[in-house]
Formats: sequence, C-alpha cells, structure tokens
Amino acid sequence: MAEGCKKNQHLRAAEMYCKDCFQLLCLKCLKQHSTHFIVDVHEDEEVKSCLEDTHLLEEQLKKLITSSQDQRESNIQSFNDITLEPFQKETDKISVFFRNLHDSLHVKEVELKRELKSYFDDNQENLILCNSKLDDNLVKSQNLIQALTTAKQDTTSTLNESLIKLSMETKKFLAATSSNGEELNKNINYFHGASSLNAFDELIGSFTIKKRRAYTPGPHKHTRARYIYCYGSEFERYDLLEDYKLEKIPVLGDKLSNRMYLNVRQSMMVSTSDNLFIFCHANYWKYTPETKTWFMGTFDNGYEGGTCQSAIWDGGNYIYLFGGSVRSVNHSHINRFNIIESTFEYQYHNLRFPCRNLTPLLVPGEDQIYLISGYSQTSNLVDYIDLYDLKTNSIMQITNHTTHPQHPQMIISAVYVHFQKCIYLLTYTHQFFKFDLATSIFTSITSPLNESDLDSRLLYFDNTIYLIPKGIRAVHEFSIIDNKWSKIDGISIVNTDFGLCLGSI
Repeated sequence: MAEGCKKNQHLRAAEMYCKDCFQLLCLKCLKQHSTHFIVDVHEDEEVKSCLEDTHLLEEQLKKLITSSQDQRESNIQSFNDITLEPFQKETDKISVFFRNLHDSLHVKEVELKRELKSYFDDNQENLILCNSKLDDNLVKSQNLIQALTTAKQDTTSTLNESLIKLSMETKKFLAATSSNGEELNKNINYFHGASSLNAFDELIGSFTIKKRRAYTPGPHKHTRARYIYCYGSEFERYDLLEDYKLEKIPVLGDKLSNRMYLNVRQSMMVSTSDNLFIFCHANYWKYTPETKTWFMGTFDNGYEGGTCQSAIWDGGNYIYLFGGSVRSVNHSHINRFNIIESTFEYQYHNLRFPCRNLTPLLVPGEDQIYLISGYSQTSNLVDYIDLYDLKTNSIMQITNHTTHPQHPQMIISAVYVHFQKCIYLLTYTHQFFKFDLATSIFTSITSPLNESDLDSRLLYFDNTIYLIPKGIRAVHEFSIIDNKWSKIDGISIVNTDFGLCLGSI
C-alpha cells in the first residue's frame, strides 16, 4: 500500500479492488498492483454481489451444515444396519458352524473370518473417510459464518474489503462442496458376506457328524428335502426338522379325492422346489404349498400313462416318468414333463424292457439317473441297476442278477447317498444292502424288519435312511455315520398304495 494508506483506511476513496490480493485500493496504492487483476467496485458484478448476497450466503452455509449433519448420522445408521449387524450375525454363524467341527478346521475358520473382516474394514474405512470430509466442511462452514458476521459489523469503511474477500471464499467453498457432494454423501456399501462359506459348507456338509434332529444341508438344492409327503385316506406331510410334526393338507375337488381318478403308488408322487406333482393315467395334479392350492391337468394327444409309473425331478425343468401299467400291461416308455411350460414329451426314450414300479435315483449335478429293478410281466421281478444319461439320452447296464451272484433279489426300494457314491437297497423280504458303485460290491446289512412287504419304502434325508413299512407302523432310521438301525419311538407315518415321497417345500 502507498505510504499513509492502511487496511480499510485509504488516503483517497477506495473504489478499486485487486482480485489477486483480495484488497480494496485507492489511486494512491493502485500503483503497487499494476500487474494484478484490478476491477472497479461499482461496476464489477462479482464484487457487487459479494456485498449484496451476504445474507443468502449465510443461509446456504446453514443448510450445508444441516445436510452434512443429517448425512453424517445417516452414514452411521446405514453402517450399523447394513454392515455392522450383518457382520456380527455372520461372524456368529461362522463360529457356531465351526464349533461342532474338529479343531483341525480352525485354520479354515480363521481364513473365512479374515475374508469377512476385510469387507467390514473396507466399509469402516469408507465411513471414516466420508465423515472426516463432512466434519471438515462443518468446521469450515462454522468458521465462515463467524467471519462473515464479524466482517458485517465492521463500519470503518463504506466498502468492506474483508466482507468481499469472505464472500468470494464462501462462494468457492460452496461450489466445491456442491461438485463433490455425491462422493461425500454416498451411503456405505451393502454388507458383503464371506462368499466361500457356502461352498465350504456344501463341501463338508455330508461329512458333518449328525446330531439328533440336526439338519445338514446336502450338496445340491434339489436334494435338500425336509418333508415326507403321503397320500392315503387323506393328504399329509411330516416335518423332519420339527420332530415329525404332522400337517393335514386339504384336498379339494371330487376328481382330486376320488380313487377312480387318483390311484397312484410309491414314486408316482414327486416333489420339485416349488410344487408337488402326482401323475396317473392321462392326468396330473399339482399342489403348491406356498398358496395351498391344487390344480388338475390333462395330457394331450390321448396319452395314457396308466398306473404304477415311476417319477423323478431332474433338479431343473423336467420330471421324468418311467414305465407303468396300462390295463394290466406294462410298458417301457420314458416320458418327460416340463414343469415350467406344463408340456409333455411322449416316448422321449425307452427302458430296456417293459416294467412298472422301478426306483429312479438322481445323481446330483451329473445329469444321470440310476434305474433300480422294477416289475416285469415275464419274470415278475427283474433285479438290475441301469444308468440313464440325460445328456446323451442313453441307458447303460450297471448290474443284474446274472452278472453279480450276490445281487439282491426282488428289490422294491432304494436310495442314493451322494457323498458315499453308494446305493442302499431294500428287498421284498426286508433284506438291506449297500452297493458301492466304485467297487461294484454288494454288502448285506442287518435289517430291523424281517416280514415280507412289497410296499415298504426307503427315504434318504440328512445322513439318515428312513424305512417306512406299509400301513401305520413304526418307522426305523439307519444312520449312515454310525452304520446302524434304530426305531423312532412314538412315530408312525402312513404308507399306502397311494403315494409317498420326500419334498423340500
């Protein structure tokens, strides 16, 4: 400044403003800013607006403070709701999951928790960074408000140099916060769980030591059944996870309850992930547990599947139907029903010979179905194991009673145990066998029953095989882990000629 000029005190009228130095100038001190950007305070719109818009700027700063405080609280709440709480639950889940396993798996537990913690740390860091910037804005806003208030109270000069400078600074600050507001105000990312936990759960699920009534998830969606459905004098289901809790299911409509229309037995009733299907003659029935509704459909083209067919869901879009009896004559047709489009493919393939009541067993994830025995007109019961490849639509013989001297005779039911790669079989005389698919060896296992019965059924669930005899009789269970039978006291499940199957819904 010129000699004699002081801040806010000039020898002449201060009507110029240096935008480089943020100073008011008079003709005496103008010479020192000869290379700077100088404007006339009465003509420059920016300078004039700084003097006129002080109140508006204060209001904008106050709004910024309010929004920043609200967003800060929202970030913390979002973090707690979508990161902290799920993190704690997932951590507890992992702890419980591994608590029941051997100590040697501790390394895997640490690895999973480290994975989980990394996602938590990322979100926590994001929270700190976002709220730190918001805190800086709060402090800056409060300081600017205080400075503007002080500058407005300065009456030593008509043209308030400090007020102009602060107004310009405030405008730049508000513009900056507006441009990066989206980044500052973004919410915390949604919680990311330990992605490898589910895969590891499936890998070892079959090897987990079973506790009474404990549910061990199977390796594939379509094997995770939990209900036993049966259809005798009425429709019922038993919940295997709730100590065989019984639920009666209303069957509505004359054609749904009339034995003239519905006369199915054993595998003719089959469950998918959403519905239960029953196939008989030229009709099918669909029950939807979610809505508790029934639907009856009829196949086109005069199709007559007869009775005593066998059915299985492939885990995808199709239910495959095998053999059956039409007017007491067995047939060898393999048909399939599209559960999505409700369409039917007749004679999609053929069995090696006509039969009824064979047992189809799905190999999860392999697009293969084992076909176990079945009634034949010529030899009554033909004892064999075939493999039906869904990809190639071809059938290969695995065993029969002539190639395997120890082959069980008169097989009436069977189950496939995925993690053992074994098939367990039950005969008409209640003999019980285990067939190792890798070695092709049959092993006899003591059975809890010894009377003859064509309608007993084996069902497999959670490392346990259930033996359900005909009628209302005691149920026995075979532990895959302990390799022994036990009777389930106080529990009886209705098994009639009219249907029995496992379902996941």
